[in-house]
Amino acid sequence: MPWTTPPKPFRSPSTGYHRALPELKIFVISLRRATERRRHMERLLSSLGLNAEFVDAVDGSSLTPEQQATYDRDRALRVYWAEMTPAEIGCHLSHLSIYERIVREGLGVTLVLEDDIECDGELPVVLEAALRDRTLPWLVLRLQSTKSTIVFGDRAKGRGLDVARYGDRVVGRLRIGVLGGCGYLIKPEGARRMLRYASRPFMPIDQTMDRFWENGIVPFVLRPFPIRQCEAIPSEIGDRKVRASLSTSQTVLRRVQRFEDAVRKRYFQLTRLGGWPVDLTPLAVKAKAGWNAWNQGSSARPEPVEPSVIPAEA
Repeated sequence: MPWTTPPKPFRSPSTGYHRALPELKIFVISLRRATERRRHMERLLSSLGLNAEFVDAVDGSSLTPEQQATYDRDRALRVYWAEMTPAEIGCHLSHLSIYERIVREGLGVTLVLEDDIECDGELPVVLEAALRDRTLPWLVLRLQSTKSTIVFGDRAKGRGLDVARYGDRVVGRLRIGVLGGCGYLIKPEGARRMLRYASRPFMPIDQTMDRFWENGIVPFVLRPFPIRQCEAIPSEIGDRKVRASLSTSQTVLRRVQRFEDAVRKRYFQLTRLGGWPVDLTPLAVKAKAGWNAWNQGSSARPEPVEPSVIPAEA
């Protein structure tokens, strides 16, 4: 039995049924032994009129010595603060194999999907709009997230800056990580940067992609997200994070790494993304009012500024 009811086929006013968006390469990462998941994705993609190529995922339960040797354990404990599970390593290597194909075969914009998703019937229209719009500088456009603040975008920190609109959906440029790798569009330059940055796994692929201050891949999302993890499909990854028992030296290195990440992230946000990830306007307004009062020689305290009159962050 299928886990979900596939969305109804739809018709685009301009192109009729989308029998595959021929200019878009679509890869679905799936374990060879996960036959029911593959059938689920075949039904789902068929209902959407999309053609995709299934890529055999690296099976974490049977990693080869060469695959195990790619794992950067020291970096994982320092940055991720946990051991990567074999399943996470396999998932990471599976995505890297697609990036290698994008570069090696000279592919253009590529849609990467995992096999435990459900999606909106309008997905092909969304994809067509994203491909047609060549004005945005995204390298990776995330179509799914597991972080509620990103999914809802109802707070300034999680909303970011709206940069384009496709019908009822908005492309947002964020200043924080997205969290989620079940579905995204990636350009060749994004694939090259991920290969340079993450050739050795040290944390899950989506969190690796979120380290924008190091890999240079600015987070872009399309909301409402057209792709979601299907809750009815059991996870192959297991526990998201398995805490490791760190030695004193490892703990020191971890704290140094966190401090360095915080500094570099905020510098990137300030110089490349137009400011901090939180709204500092109230503090700035109050500081300016205090300075003006002092500069005018007034001993009176400045009047407090009501939050309601402070412009919200874009």
